[in-house]
Amino acid sequence: MRTLVEDEIGEHVLSVGRHLRHRLAAMGHVVEVRGHGLMRGAQLDAPVAARAVEEGLACGLVMNHIGDSILRFLPPLVITCEEVDEACDRLEALLARLA
Repeated sequence: MRTLVEDEIGEHVLSVGRHLRHRLAAMGHVVEVRGHGLMRGAQLDAPVAARAVEEGLACGLVMNHIGDSILRFLPPLVITCEEVDEACDRLEALLARLA
């Protein structure tokens, strides 16, 4: 608990979580973003979530799906905005390929 407080992990999670939300919301195939902090879900405009999870592993994306069109993200609490950007760039390219 001391580490969480001293290293300001809570503030970091909220800040990077906002960045993740904005990046996901800006994607062409994402119609809604839900969640709080780094726990996010992205509603897709097509039923490709299962394929995105499977093919995402090949390009270094670890995520899961809820139903046919929702992707769920639970990144590590110490992820950086730069790492979020890299993951979102990969995800955006993947979704464009699957659409």
